[in-house]
Amino acid sequence: MNCPACDSPGPVPVLTVSSPDGLLAKDFRVLKCPGCGLGLTDPPPTGSELSVLYSTDYHAPEKGPGKGGWVARLRLLFLAHRFRRIERELGSGTLLDYGCGNGEFVEYARGRGVDAAGIEPNYASSSASVRRSLNELPPGARYGLATLWHVLEHMDSPVKELGALSERLDAGGRIFISVPNFDSWEAGFGGAEWFHLDAPRHVLHYTPRSLELVLGKSGLRLRSLSFPFGFYGVFGMFQTLLNLFCERNFLYYSLKRGTDYRRKMTAGRYALTIACHALLIPALLPLSSALAFAAALAGRSGSMDAVCERAHEV
Repeated sequence: MNCPACDSPGPVPVLTVSSPDGLLAKDFRVLKCPGCGLGLTDPPPTGSELSVLYSTDYHAPEKGPGKGGWVARLRLLFLAHRFRRIERELGSGTLLDYGCGNGEFVEYARGRGVDAAGIEPNYASSSASVRRSLNELPPGARYGLATLWHVLEHMDSPVKELGALSERLDAGGRIFISVPNFDSWEAGFGGAEWFHLDAPRHVLHYTPRSLELVLGKSGLRLRSLSFPFGFYGVFGMFQTLLNLFCERNFLYYSLKRGTDYRRKMTAGRYALTIACHALLIPALLPLSSALAFAAALAGRSGSMDAVCERAHEV
C-alpha cells in the first residue's frame, strides 16, 4: 500500500480502534505514512458498512434536547462562528457547502443574504437548497466559495472529489477546508480516544504536510493554513479529555443527537457515567480552553483551516 498523499510505501500501524457506538462488530487499524504523516483507516469501510455508519442518527440535531432551549442557542452561536470564519472569503457572495449534513449552515448563510447551496450524499435534507451530488446542480452554476467543514477526512478519493468541486468555482473562486489535525496535541495524547479520530467514518487523517500534498494533486494551491482557537479546538480538546475517563463521546452525542443512553446502558453504568461527567466537567472545561489556546499558538490544534484556489489561475 502506498500513501495517497506522497506515494511513500509501507504505512505502519499506530492505533487499533473499535467502531463508534458499537455499530460494527469489528476493530480497525489506523496506519501512518512514514513520509508525510497521513493516517489511513485499514480496512476502509465497505458500502454496506457505510450505510450503517451514516444512518439517520449521524446528522440528527432535530432529535436533540429541545429546539428552543440553551442547546438550540448554542447551535446558533456555532453557526454564527462558522460564518464569521468564511465571511471574508465569500467573494461573489455565492457559497456551496459540500458535505452539508442536514443543511443548517446553508440555511443560516441564506438568512445572512448569501446565495448558498449544499451537497450531501449521505443524508436526506429537508432543505430545498441541498442536492445529493454536484451533478444535480444546474449545469452553469458556479460559486465564489466552496466549504468543506470536517468533510475531507470522510473521502476515500479526495483528489477526484476536490478536482470535480474546483470545476464549480467561478473565476478567482476558493475552497475553504476545515479538517482534523492528525499531528495535533489532541491526537497525540488522545490516541484511540481522540474525539476527531472517528474511524472508520474518517478514512484519512491529515497532517499539515499531507493536506498540502493532496491539494496539489487535486490541481489546487494552498493559500493559507491556520490553526484556530475556537469551537472545534476547545470542544475537541474537552471531549478528548473526557473520553480518557468516561464513556466515549457521551456528552457530544447527548447534545448533538439527543442520544438517550438510558436505553443503551445498564442503570449502574449510566449513573456512573453521569457522576463521572459531573465531577470532571468543572475541572476539564477551563483546562481544555487553556490547552486549546496553547495548541493553536504552537500550530498543533486539533483542527486546521485551509484556504486554497485552482493552481492554474495563479
